[in-house]
Amino acid sequence: IMVKKIKILALILLSQLNTHCQMKEQTPEFHVDISHPANKYEVTPVFDYIKTLEGTPAGFPYGSTSGSWASSGKSWTAQKGTPIGFETTYFAWSENKYYHIDQNFDKDYILEMTNRCYSWQDEYSELPVEEFISKEKYNKEFHDVRNFYEPFGSLVFGFAPQGMVVVWLQYGGSTIIELGRFQAKEVTDEKRLEECKKKL
Repeated sequence: IMVKKIKILALILLSQLNTHCQMKEQTPEFHVDISHPANKYEVTPVFDYIKTLEGTPAGFPYGSTSGSWASSGKSWTAQKGTPIGFETTYFAWSENKYYHIDQNFDKDYILEMTNRCYSWQDEYSELPVEEFISKEKYNKEFHDVRNFYEPFGSLVFGFAPQGMVVVWLQYGGSTIIELGRFQAKEVTDEKRLEECKKKL
Protein backbone atom coordinates (compact mmCIF):
# COMPACT_ATOMS: atom_id res chain seq x y z
CA ILE A 1 0.00 0.00 0.00
CA MET A 2 2.84 2.37 0.87
CA VAL A 3 4.58 1.71 -2.48
CA LYS A 4 1.31 2.38 -4.30
CA LYS A 5 0.88 5.72 -2.46
CA ILE A 6 4.45 6.72 -3.31
CA LYS A 7 3.84 5.92 -7.00
CA ILE A 8 0.64 7.97 -7.01
CA LEU A 9 2.41 10.87 -5.30
CA ALA A 10 5.27 10.67 -7.80
CA LEU A 11 2.81 10.74 -10.71
CA ILE A 12 1.05 13.79 -9.26
CA LEU A 13 4.37 15.61 -8.80
CA LEU A 14 5.49 14.77 -12.34
CA SER A 15 2.16 15.94 -13.72
CA GLN A 16 2.45 19.27 -11.86
CA LEU A 17 6.04 19.71 -13.02
CA ASN A 18 5.03 19.04 -16.62
CA THR A 19 2.17 21.56 -16.37
CA HIS A 20 4.54 24.14 -14.88
CA CYS A 21 7.06 23.58 -17.69
CA GLN A 22 4.35 23.94 -20.33
CA MET A 23 3.16 27.21 -18.77
CA LYS A 24 6.75 28.45 -18.65
CA GLU A 25 7.26 27.62 -22.32
CA GLN A 26 4.03 29.35 -23.31
CA THR A 27 4.82 32.60 -21.50
CA PRO A 28 6.22 35.02 -24.10
CA GLU A 29 9.41 36.97 -23.48
CA PHE A 30 10.54 40.43 -24.48
CA HIS A 31 13.51 42.71 -23.88
CA VAL A 32 13.34 46.29 -22.66
CA ASP A 33 15.40 49.24 -23.93
CA ILE A 34 15.41 52.69 -22.32
CA SER A 35 16.85 55.37 -24.60
CA HIS A 36 17.20 59.15 -24.99
CA PRO A 37 17.74 61.56 -27.91
CA ALA A 38 21.24 62.52 -26.68
CA ASN A 39 23.42 61.99 -23.60
CA LYS A 40 22.57 65.44 -22.24
CA TYR A 41 18.92 64.30 -21.90
CA GLU A 42 19.71 61.23 -19.77
CA VAL A 43 16.99 60.13 -17.35
CA THR A 44 17.11 57.64 -14.50
CA PRO A 45 14.03 55.55 -13.63
CA VAL A 46 13.52 55.57 -9.87
CA PHE A 47 10.41 53.40 -9.69
CA ASP A 48 9.28 51.29 -12.63
CA TYR A 49 6.83 48.54 -13.45
CA ILE A 50 5.74 47.02 -16.76
CA LYS A 51 2.20 45.66 -16.70
CA THR A 52 1.75 42.26 -18.37
CA LEU A 53 -1.35 40.41 -19.51
CA GLU A 54 -0.20 37.32 -17.62
CA GLY A 55 0.48 39.23 -14.39
CA THR A 56 4.17 38.31 -14.43
CA PRO A 57 6.52 40.91 -12.91
CA ALA A 58 8.51 42.93 -15.45
CA GLY A 59 10.50 46.14 -15.35
CA PHE A 60 13.12 48.44 -16.85
CA PRO A 61 16.85 47.73 -17.06
CA TYR A 62 18.95 48.80 -14.11
CA GLY A 63 20.50 52.26 -14.39
CA SER A 64 19.85 55.16 -16.74
CA THR A 65 18.93 55.70 -20.37
CA SER A 66 21.68 55.40 -22.98
CA GLY A 67 22.44 55.21 -26.68
CA SER A 68 20.40 57.25 -29.14
CA TRP A 69 16.72 57.76 -29.89
CA ALA A 70 14.93 54.37 -29.94
CA SER A 71 18.12 52.39 -29.37
CA SER A 72 19.84 52.09 -26.00
CA GLY A 73 22.73 50.03 -27.35
CA LYS A 74 22.49 47.74 -24.31
CA SER A 75 21.09 44.29 -23.65
CA TRP A 76 19.09 43.29 -20.57
CA THR A 77 17.56 40.17 -19.06
CA ALA A 78 14.43 39.10 -20.95
CA GLN A 79 11.16 39.95 -19.20
CA LYS A 80 8.26 37.50 -19.24
CA GLY A 81 4.70 38.18 -20.35
CA THR A 82 2.82 40.32 -22.86
CA PRO A 83 3.34 44.04 -22.11
CA ILE A 84 0.03 45.92 -21.77
CA GLY A 85 1.22 49.09 -20.04
CA PHE A 86 3.80 50.63 -17.75
CA GLU A 87 4.24 52.91 -14.76
CA THR A 88 7.41 54.78 -13.94
CA THR A 89 8.73 57.70 -11.95
CA TYR A 90 12.01 58.98 -13.33
CA PHE A 91 14.52 61.77 -12.81
CA ALA A 92 15.34 64.02 -15.77
CA TRP A 93 18.90 65.24 -15.14
CA SER A 94 18.80 68.08 -17.69
CA GLU A 95 15.71 69.59 -16.05
CA ASN A 96 16.40 68.60 -12.44
CA LYS A 97 12.83 67.27 -12.23
CA TYR A 98 11.03 64.05 -11.40
CA TYR A 99 8.27 62.85 -13.72
CA HIS A 100 5.59 60.20 -13.27
CA ILE A 101 3.48 58.34 -15.80
CA ASP A 102 0.98 55.47 -15.49
CA GLN A 103 -0.03 54.33 -18.96
CA ASN A 104 -2.04 51.42 -20.37
CA PHE A 105 -1.71 50.24 -23.96
CA ASP A 106 -4.61 49.26 -26.19
CA LYS A 107 -4.84 45.57 -25.32
CA ASP A 108 -6.33 44.41 -28.64
CA TYR A 109 -3.65 46.27 -30.58
CA ILE A 110 -0.85 44.82 -28.43
CA LEU A 111 -2.18 41.28 -28.87
CA GLU A 112 -2.31 41.81 -32.62
CA MET A 113 1.15 43.37 -32.83
CA THR A 114 2.92 40.86 -30.56
CA ASN A 115 1.46 38.10 -32.73
CA ARG A 116 3.14 39.50 -35.83
CA CYS A 117 6.51 38.59 -37.34
CA TYR A 118 7.93 41.13 -39.80
CA SER A 119 10.07 40.39 -42.84
CA TRP A 120 13.65 41.59 -42.71
CA GLN A 121 15.54 40.27 -45.74
CA ASP A 122 12.92 39.87 -48.44
CA GLU A 123 15.36 40.93 -51.14
CA TYR A 124 17.18 37.59 -50.70
CA SER A 125 14.07 35.43 -50.94
CA GLU A 126 13.05 33.62 -54.10
CA LEU A 127 9.56 33.20 -52.60
CA PRO A 128 7.02 36.04 -52.31
CA VAL A 129 7.52 37.67 -48.91
CA GLU A 130 4.67 39.39 -47.07
CA GLU A 131 5.13 42.47 -44.89
CA PHE A 132 4.37 40.30 -41.84
CA ILE A 133 3.01 36.88 -40.91
CA SER A 134 1.43 35.47 -37.74
CA LYS A 135 3.53 33.92 -35.01
CA GLU A 136 1.59 30.70 -35.55
CA LYS A 137 2.75 30.54 -39.16
CA TYR A 138 6.27 31.49 -38.08
CA ASN A 139 6.37 28.61 -35.58
CA LYS A 140 4.62 26.15 -37.90
CA GLU A 141 6.66 26.69 -41.06
CA PHE A 142 10.07 26.72 -39.42
CA HIS A 143 12.26 25.98 -42.44
CA ASP A 144 10.37 28.11 -44.95
CA VAL A 145 9.99 31.40 -43.12
CA ARG A 146 12.39 31.71 -40.19
CA ASN A 147 15.16 33.06 -42.40
CA PHE A 148 12.95 35.92 -43.59
CA TYR A 149 10.82 36.98 -40.60
CA GLU A 150 11.44 38.09 -37.03
CA PRO A 151 8.95 38.05 -34.11
CA PHE A 152 8.34 40.81 -31.57
CA GLY A 153 11.40 40.95 -29.33
CA SER A 154 11.76 44.32 -27.56
CA LEU A 155 9.73 47.06 -25.96
CA VAL A 156 11.72 50.25 -26.52
CA PHE A 157 11.24 53.43 -24.48
CA GLY A 158 12.46 56.87 -25.47
CA PHE A 159 12.53 59.63 -22.85
CA ALA A 160 12.57 63.18 -24.22
CA PRO A 161 12.52 66.56 -22.42
CA GLN A 162 9.39 67.93 -20.75
CA GLY A 163 7.99 64.50 -19.91
CA MET A 164 7.49 63.07 -23.38
CA VAL A 165 7.76 59.28 -23.49
CA VAL A 166 7.65 57.37 -26.77
CA VAL A 167 7.26 53.58 -26.90
CA TRP A 168 8.13 51.32 -29.84
CA LEU A 169 7.74 47.63 -30.63
CA GLN A 170 10.89 46.12 -32.13
CA TYR A 171 11.09 42.99 -34.28
CA GLY A 172 14.65 41.70 -34.51
CA GLY A 173 17.20 44.29 -35.53
CA SER A 174 15.46 45.80 -38.54
CA THR A 175 11.81 46.65 -37.86
CA ILE A 176 10.64 49.12 -35.21
CA ILE A 177 7.06 50.42 -35.01
CA GLU A 178 5.89 53.29 -32.83
CA LEU A 179 3.30 52.15 -30.31
CA GLY A 180 2.49 55.59 -28.95
CA ARG A 181 3.59 58.94 -27.54
CA PHE A 182 2.64 59.62 -23.95
CA GLN A 183 2.94 62.52 -21.54
CA ALA A 184 4.41 62.17 -18.06
CA LYS A 185 3.59 64.75 -15.37
CA GLU A 186 6.05 66.48 -13.10
CA VAL A 187 6.06 65.17 -9.52
CA THR A 188 5.25 68.03 -7.15
CA ASP A 189 4.02 66.24 -4.02
CA GLU A 190 6.64 66.87 -1.31
CA LYS A 191 6.29 63.45 0.32
CA ARG A 192 6.68 61.67 -3.01
CA LEU A 193 9.64 63.87 -3.93
CA GLU A 194 11.40 62.85 -0.72
CA GLU A 195 10.76 59.18 -1.51
CA CYS A 196 12.18 59.67 -5.01
CA LYS A 197 15.27 61.50 -3.78
CA LYS A 198 15.96 58.81 -1.22
CA LYS A 199 15.61 56.02 -3.79
CA LEU A 200 17.67 57.84 -6.42
